[in-house]
Amino acid sequence: MPHVAETMLDLLKRVGPMKITDFIAEIEKHSLGSRAHLYFNLSWLRTNNYVKEFSPVNNLRIKEISVSSKGMKYLESE
Repeated sequence: MPHVAETMLDLLKRVGPMKITDFIAEIEKHSLGSRAHLYFNLSWLRTNNYVKEFSPVNNLRIKEISVSSKGMKYLESE
């Protein structure tokens, strides 16, 4: 797993489910790379099922993410 993606996964575990845009804004504060680089790593996490994406009830325009069970197992095995 790329180290930036691992850091993102760890932060998501600590803060809990949140909107994707808010998550990227939060992770930018840690100076891990450009916004495009962070979205690339988030895409990697989603593609490899380390995070799951969902929409809150009654608002399909908003996308939130949380750590999946695979992501939790990865973080616990460190």
